[in-house]
Amino acid sequence: YFGWTWIGIIRSRGDYGNNGITAFEEAAKQEGVCIEYSEAILSTDPKEQFLKTLDVIKKGTARVVVAFVALGDFIPLLKVIAQHNITGLQWVGSESWITSRTLAETKEYSFLSGALGFAIANAKLIGLR
Repeated sequence: YFGWTWIGIIRSRGDYGNNGITAFEEAAKQEGVCIEYSEAILSTDPKEQFLKTLDVIKKGTARVVVAFVALGDFIPLLKVIAQHNITGLQWVGSESWITSRTLAETKEYSFLSGALGFAIANAKLIGLR
């Protein structure tokens, strides 16, 4: 829909991230979307892992990052991104973090402004598919 054909992926290293991103990768392939990188993180990873993931993002040419990450796993990476002032990326998030009010209202993470996301529908909206 947005014409994004070159993306990066960050996922939780566990059932949530692995299963969610597997389904996404299949759909992306059908739509002709190429994945530049796919990084897996977990909140208990050492800081070096988050710095490695940050380096992959910085060196990558994809300006769109799909983050199928549990909120708890994402916070340590967000802190590293904020510390290094990484901006200019379009974030696409899974419901675990994209629906978090506290995350959206945190000034430290203002680089997430304009992030798009998806969530499982809890209600049927007439006229909206």
